[in-house]
Amino acid sequence: MSFGKALTRLRTQRGLTQQQLADRVGMHQNHINRLENDRMQPRTKTVDKLASALEVTVEELVNAQVAIPPSVLKDDPELADLLGHLALLNDEQRHALRTFLRSMITCQQVQRLTTTRALAS
Repeated sequence: MSFGKALTRLRTQRGLTQQQLADRVGMHQNHINRLENDRMQPRTKTVDKLASALEVTVEELVNAQVAIPPSVLKDDPELADLLGHLALLNDEQRHALRTFLRSMITCQQVQRLTTTRALAS
């Protein structure tokens, strides 16, 4: 789920219009509209204001957009928190992160395959 969809869901769950949310955070309704339609990504300061206006923590607002596996939430809350902030990254940073994660996962798969073959011998 994108940040915009998560923001829209939380806003509507609280029965707020875009204008009402905009008034609460001190910005124009068009800004809220652009955020909800993913035409722009919020700055950290804006995320703080939105979370306060929606009466949720920053983590709840940011994590609402990322489906974080329950096992990660339970076993590694720091990693879950970091994953929840992915929306703050720009396209280049996300590409770099995807490349890094693919490399780590491929390395782990090769290690498992090597171990499995060694045990079978």
